[in-house]
Amino acid sequence: MNFLWIPMARKLKVLVLIPHLGGGGAEKVAALLATGLSKEKYEVHLATITQSESDTEPLPAEVAVHAFGAQRVRGGAFRLVRLVRRIEPDIILSSMFHLNFLVLLLRPFYPRATRVLIRQNGTVSSALASLPWYTPLLYRLLYRYADRIICQSHAMADDLASELSIGKDRIVVLPNPVDLDAIRAATRAACPKSGPWSGPGPHLLAVGRLAPEKGFDLLLQALVAVRQRFPAAELLIAGAGPEETALKTQYHSLGLETAVRFAGHVHSPYGLYAGASLFVLSSRHEGMSNALLEAAVAGLPIVSTPASGGIVDLLHTLEGAWLAQEISAGALASALLEALGQLGPEQRFQRSFPRTRSSEDQGSPLADEFAFESALERYEELIDSACAGPEPKHVALVIPTLDRLAGAERHVMLLARGLRTGGWQVSVVALAGSGGTAAIELAGADIAFLSLGMRKGLADPRGWMRFIQWLRRARPDVVHAHLPHAAWLARWSRLCAPVPVLVDTLHSSSTGTMGRRLGYRVSRRLPDQVTAVSRSVADSHRAARMVDAKTLAVLHNGVDVAAWLPDEAARIAVHRELGLTDEFLWFAAGRLDAVKDYPTLLKAMAAVALPAHLIVAGDGPLLSELTDLALRLGLGSRVHFLGFVPEAKRWFQAADALVLSSRWEGLPTALLEAAACGLPAVATDVPGSRDVILNGDTGLLVPPMDPPALAAAMNTMMQMTQEERRTMGLRARQRAVEHFDLAATLDRYEELYCDLFRKSSRGCAPLPFTRTKRECSSPAGSRDLS
Repeated sequence: MNFLWIPMARKLKVLVLIPHLGGGGAEKVAALLATGLSKEKYEVHLATITQSESDTEPLPAEVAVHAFGAQRVRGGAFRLVRLVRRIEPDIILSSMFHLNFLVLLLRPFYPRATRVLIRQNGTVSSALASLPWYTPLLYRLLYRYADRIICQSHAMADDLASELSIGKDRIVVLPNPVDLDAIRAATRAACPKSGPWSGPGPHLLAVGRLAPEKGFDLLLQALVAVRQRFPAAELLIAGAGPEETALKTQYHSLGLETAVRFAGHVHSPYGLYAGASLFVLSSRHEGMSNALLEAAVAGLPIVSTPASGGIVDLLHTLEGAWLAQEISAGALASALLEALGQLGPEQRFQRSFPRTRSSEDQGSPLADEFAFESALERYEELIDSACAGPEPKHVALVIPTLDRLAGAERHVMLLARGLRTGGWQVSVVALAGSGGTAAIELAGADIAFLSLGMRKGLADPRGWMRFIQWLRRARPDVVHAHLPHAAWLARWSRLCAPVPVLVDTLHSSSTGTMGRRLGYRVSRRLPDQVTAVSRSVADSHRAARMVDAKTLAVLHNGVDVAAWLPDEAARIAVHRELGLTDEFLWFAAGRLDAVKDYPTLLKAMAAVALPAHLIVAGDGPLLSELTDLALRLGLGSRVHFLGFVPEAKRWFQAADALVLSSRWEGLPTALLEAAACGLPAVATDVPGSRDVILNGDTGLLVPPMDPPALAAAMNTMMQMTQEERRTMGLRARQRAVEHFDLAATLDRYEELYCDLFRKSSRGCAPLPFTRTKRECSSPAGSRDLS
């Protein structure tokens, strides 16, 4: 199995929901959003729940359309859950209050990572008066589970917050997008003589869904009064809906058969503007009417009821707009008569709605707010911010001990310092030991260090209690464990303490004893992510069924290639200290235990043909045994055991080549540091080492536990010219820069932490809306972070 990660942010999936695509402004806004959202940033889906004879909003081919065809909105519940679980959207954007109720009611069945944004399309206080008694209860119970509630005006937002006791930090005011260019083009192209009007006028135009809240019954009553003064007055109503029959009955009873025309649903009403004397909005309540905005852009005179605070505020800024004193037929008739008495024939108003503030006309502050591109940009900002979610700040790195610094411990130290430099709060927790010089170094870098003082390994209950209490008190956002004992402690402690994100890292391709394999198997569902330092480490643990493949990722250790550099002056100085002239200097680094197989190295060293010295940096239980073996092989003057060396960089810079005789490895830090210093290497061909060395190009690989083969490779390296070894070392450094740079490793860990934390936080609705301080790109769907 290959673990391959393409280092680019995936597109966010946006699911736009609407009952259907015909009949009103909310439907048009949904279509405009689905059409206009960037297809480079988003994978856009649009789902309609019910069927409508007027589903005519055009959509581009890039938008995936899902039509449920249910008879009623609630009848699409099962299909909605099935669709959401299949496509796993990052964002659901729902419109219309009854659909919003269904979407929020079903939220527990969505994937944890899915955010829900809802658009409120009307003023709540006005709408509640005409809705069933239980509607306020549904609003209060369900709207608190939305991640963000979108209103079209500040007055509408204030009303929502007051009526439903919803915090204003959960509400965002976003304007409806209006396609200014399309309206202007259609208006310029229209010929007044080809309009739908038959008489001399005045000609009144109303656009909207034929529903009670639109107040067309009030408009018909007002028209009777208008015709007493303007007998030729005509009214054209563009729209369809459930009230059509009742309205036609009403206009027959009022004797308006020759004065009123119902045009049905009209996809683009812009062609109706030609010849219209004014646009009428007769609504009982509205959020922000798209039809009104479009008429304003076209320059039509406007007469409106005070259907919402947002509309009142808008009309007060517009020339050529008349506002009724109240929502009644009489007040609407008075406003119509006042407007018609002042207007000239087909008079238009040059209102400024430029595309941007750099356009030629900057007269209206509403221009940028409602312009299609500007409104879409604000919607995209909201989507991006909602997907980003809160940002993790505190990471705890857990390790068995820092009293001895082998590869895993050195990696933790590098990770801690790098994260702290990047602005993270970092704590390092050791199961045992005092931390020694490492703890002092951490304190100097403003990194907290805690030792649990466990003396009996994981069997020490006091250490468990200390760790659980610390987790409850410090509440780190991310816990990142290294090596088996630390991993098990972190995994099982998660059941007793809050840990939003748990990551643990596999450092060795060895799967250990049956007990270790069993321990990983029974707890493999507890971490959010398991990382392996190399592909071979990942493969070995996956084959042993110790990890869940869905949560396994490869993320290489790193080396600070900017700090680890070739240094000829260091080479000359060390050779002089050792009294070396033409002798070849080998360097080996690593703990003196069985896995490093130093006996094989010493036997190979005894068989090399040319004069050579070996420096071994490391401490461990086999020191005495290896010293005796070196003496028995006659290497007493040619092999130098340095013991533990806290800073070995000068030895890497001084050596002619590195040698590594391990029986197995995860990803050897020594090979990475040697490569960064431009040092060629001879190593055993084991998993981990072969991930670093390209045989014959950046070093030489030999079979493990084979002293003659190792000696032969060492002789080959020593027989190369200095220039050949230098060239091989430079190729090794170039590979380290490209694949094992510590800065890139830190970036990938931060990416991983941010992504997992976002997913964790999304599962805890409701959450306050927060704008992130820093972008954390989302890893792609693949799983190799190397």
